[in-house]
Amino acid sequence: MTKQRQILRMTIIVWAIALLCIPGAFAKDDDYPAKPVKILVPFGPGSAMDVTSRILSDSLAKELKGNVIVDYKAGGSGMIGSSAVAQSRPDGYTILCGSIATHIFGPILSPDKPPYDPVKDFAPIALIGESPNVLFVSAQSPYKTFEELIDYAKKNPGKLNCGTIGVGSAAHFILELINMNLGTKIVHVPYKEGTGATAVAVLGGHIDMGIMGASAAIPQVKAGKLKLLIGTGKVADIPGTPTFKEKKLSQASIGTWIGYFAPAKTPKAVQDKLAAAFAKAVKDPENDNKLEKMGFNVEYKPAKEFSEMLKTQTETITKAGKAAGLIK
Repeated sequence: MTKQRQILRMTIIVWAIALLCIPGAFAKDDDYPAKPVKILVPFGPGSAMDVTSRILSDSLAKELKGNVIVDYKAGGSGMIGSSAVAQSRPDGYTILCGSIATHIFGPILSPDKPPYDPVKDFAPIALIGESPNVLFVSAQSPYKTFEELIDYAKKNPGKLNCGTIGVGSAAHFILELINMNLGTKIVHVPYKEGTGATAVAVLGGHIDMGIMGASAAIPQVKAGKLKLLIGTGKVADIPGTPTFKEKKLSQASIGTWIGYFAPAKTPKAVQDKLAAAFAKAVKDPENDNKLEKMGFNVEYKPAKEFSEMLKTQTETITKAGKAAGLIK
């Protein structure tokens, strides 16, 4: 009996030592973070998501009282990196820098089922803001306002055309939402060569208008070659530009947003710590200034508001995609 007790005692001691050697075996949410927090960017270095994450990382580290690193896992239009975070341990040490591409366009338009569910597999932490998209015409265009352009489009269905960077892009969906909500039939002209080709086509009079990111259009606007008629949000460099929301067309307010997500089963206490850190990081005047210089409109939304925005935007874009024949 004594020998059995000794064996049992030794077994308990061995297991206790083994558990103590496992990092975080007895860690509590109150101890978070006990090691570096990794922000995974699902696109390559130099992307807007990368720059945004690096701008915020120092402030996040200060608020969390730990190290914050930025890493990359590009591919699949952002879906490979997003899938990696969805499948990671839900402990708050790996979070995703997500976008409209990873959580709406990719999952909706992918011909194959995405390797993750954008709703069920993630816990939204915070929306940081977005880069606005703008509708523009040549400076020599007869249309001085968005209302003038729409008035002509309604009276002349199929006569006007609009360039974007391609089928299924945010710009394409904005155009389809304009047609669907205002009863116009503006023809879509995709330019796979990118925003430069779209701008050149507008300047050359080959198409009537274009839609692209504000940061890409602003240089030509400042040079007096292009004219902005409306945007998905305020354009800091061209403050007089009206927005779709102001024109009672909120559905078309599809900017390129950036937000942060944790794996779905991350403890609530950890999610709250991350959310508080992001809230303070975004409100830091220095960070705010750096982001605005990127052409980024800072607009912090906490988890609940962010989730509601995701749901509404997904429904709106799905409806527009079906109307345009992009989604079956």
